[in-house]
Amino acid sequence: MDMNKTPEPARRRLLSAVPAVLIGFLGLFAFSACDQSAIFFAISQEPALREPQIVGSPTNIVTWHDGTSDSVYVANRAAVHKYNAGGWDKLPHPGGAIWSLAATSTGLYILTSGNVKKYDTGTRTWKTVPNNSPYKTTHTIYADSASSRLFAGAGDGTNTASSKDYAILYLNNSGELDPLDAGGDRVHILTGAALDGSGNHYLSTAGSGIFRIAEADLTSLPLTPVTDGAGISYGNIKGIIFKSLGGLPNDLLIAVKRSGSVLLYNGTEFVEKCKLDANNYESTGSLAFWLSPGTSGNPTLLLAGIQGSKSSLDQINTNGYREIRLDNWAVHAPGKDSPTSAPNADKYNSSLGKHPITHLFQIPASIDPKMTVFASTINQGLWSYRDHGDGELIWNAE
Repeated sequence: MDMNKTPEPARRRLLSAVPAVLIGFLGLFAFSACDQSAIFFAISQEPALREPQIVGSPTNIVTWHDGTSDSVYVANRAAVHKYNAGGWDKLPHPGGAIWSLAATSTGLYILTSGNVKKYDTGTRTWKTVPNNSPYKTTHTIYADSASSRLFAGAGDGTNTASSKDYAILYLNNSGELDPLDAGGDRVHILTGAALDGSGNHYLSTAGSGIFRIAEADLTSLPLTPVTDGAGISYGNIKGIIFKSLGGLPNDLLIAVKRSGSVLLYNGTEFVEKCKLDANNYESTGSLAFWLSPGTSGNPTLLLAGIQGSKSSLDQINTNGYREIRLDNWAVHAPGKDSPTSAPNADKYNSSLGKHPITHLFQIPASIDPKMTVFASTINQGLWSYRDHGDGELIWNAE
């Protein structure tokens, strides 16, 4: 455009618009620069990730007293690992792939190749637990460490679309597995076990909700389902956890549904207290109570694994876990509120926040005064929140 040929009024309007356009452009540049700075800062927070020493997809993490001391145990497919005094040792190999751990007040158990085995501290060997039921294929094992009872989810190998073969077994007083309840659509895969302060066992399932049975009634059939106010089963429960606060109904008996609903038992029924995420991310079933290291008393947070990705292999920061305040049931990501288990949100997002977590566990102060938190991931090994040698507390592969 030839400015000399432009009519004077139009030329004045055009020239007066130049500063506004320039200011707008500079403002856009400044906004972009600020946005880029935030991105670069987040990138600068990414920790140097380690190669895990316990590789693959580790099992749940349990504590067990072996007759000498309390220790923490976890397994991957190849070995059972024992943590004590800040280091890891291996127990003798049981033979076959290891799929799960469970610890009672009297024994350490593993699930391997469809069989359940118990660790013999005297001979340092694994001995097969006899199964007296028709359900010879064991899928899952669970126990509350305060209980002497082991529970197992099993089948008889004939499961089809029209015929369900699932059963729940329990460890009898002779150290053998007996059927507790089975058959039809009543019983589905066992997903968790918890013992309350009154001697009641709560058993969660992936399909038939939650069952309750008193220790004194273990030989009675069928199990009693715990239902909601309308008498409808809770359905697909991914996990259940109990913490004594001094007596029911003030104790914490919490279950989580696959949908992400967190349920609290009020002494009669389970009621929904919150959802793990506003975006309807699903629950992985991992639950752990958390207390600030160096303090004592009741837990302040519930940690719960989420899966925002559609694939267990996706590594995006909609995985990881959420923190639930137990005083008001507010839900937030690590580092986004107080108290928190991991104050630096950017470091969390760029590390553990990318991975689906199958199990979470905070070590008791009696074993580790630092009260380290461990996380089992899918295919990315065992992680921990501690100083890994770089002078700061971060999530990294153990």
